[in-house]
Amino acid sequence: MGVESFVEAYKTVVFNKYAAFEGRAGRREFWSFVLVNFVIGLVISFTRLQALSMLYSLAVLVPSLAVGARRLHDTNRSGWLLLLGLIPVIGAIILLVFAAQEGTKGSNKYGADPAGGDGPVHAEPMPHSPEETQGPDAGAAQM
Repeated sequence: MGVESFVEAYKTVVFNKYAAFEGRAGRREFWSFVLVNFVIGLVISFTRLQALSMLYSLAVLVPSLAVGARRLHDTNRSGWLLLLGLIPVIGAIILLVFAAQEGTKGSNKYGADPAGGDGPVHAEPMPHSPEETQGPDAGAAQM
């Protein structure tokens, strides 16, 4: 993956999906955006122009929130979980773990798989109680 693909992913997020909170963003799109955004922010910070730094931060605020929400959608979570970032330290760690996780295979309730997988639309839910795993008569057979 060359530098061009990182820049292309950044341009896609900033220009084509500026305020697109619907849909899904794969790990490559999300982390490419984060990396390029970090490098640009670092370069701007070396200029010591606080006005430029603030302007850039405002300019990428909406695309950052949008790609974050779409990344959470890829893991079949609500974009509202971005509010966890308001919890000092722990919230950022939780969001980092969520962003690093592999997305849902196939389509989920937020849209098609950005990786193009052909998995199931919805995964089967895990059973929560012994009755669900063994059936309604399982308790009577044990007595």
